[in-house]
Amino acid sequence: GQLASRDPAFTHSAAFAPDGRLVTSHADAKLRVWEDEELQLLAEVDVQQPCFGVAVSSDGRRVAGAGPVP
Repeated sequence: GQLASRDPAFTHSAAFAPDGRLVTSHADAKLRVWEDEELQLLAEVDVQQPCFGVAVSSDGRRVAGAGPVP
């Protein structure tokens, strides 16, 4: 799909924020925030290890990522 062509790493999980932005978690240990309509990358956060799940709080102020358990 369209996200796959713009995304530089395998996407494990995705969640929508209340404002419509898309937050994705990746095998390259990053969380990415995308503008929803054109899928423009707005932000990228290095989380130190692959992230297999992502969630956004109901007010959109917090993002949580879940990675492997050591």
